[in-house]
Amino acid sequence: MRKVLLHQLVSRIITEVSEEATRRGCCIVNELARDIYLEADETMVETVLVKLLDNTIHSSCNGCIRITASVEDDTALIKISDNNSDYSRYISGKMNKVQPLIKKMNGDINFEFTARASISIILSFPLKKKAA
Repeated sequence: MRKVLLHQLVSRIITEVSEEATRRGCCIVNELARDIYLEADETMVETVLVKLLDNTIHSSCNGCIRITASVEDDTALIKISDNNSDYSRYISGKMNKVQPLIKKMNGDINFEFTARASISIILSFPLKKKAA
């Protein structure tokens, strides 16, 4: 395991998905602090974030997708919010397909539906390994 700097990783992912986001009329805003990190396998974190962002982009139309993170107690929370999701209730089923990979990293995925066409996807990962 190594430190995965989330801001840097998300910036790289945004570059990869920006063409599709532009086609859908979406903007993606990286609001992650530069010092927030996970101690995890970078490839796994990237795979999860790419899939979640890709699904979010494909369910959005002229939306603004924001990626934020915070640390609460010993948990890192990564939040992907879209203010204009066409299928906000449908998307959670599609997003749950990445749940086994998230669980493999000792994480969890949750959803908030804040308005008729708004969704927030919240990933949580422990920052410290639990003693056995």
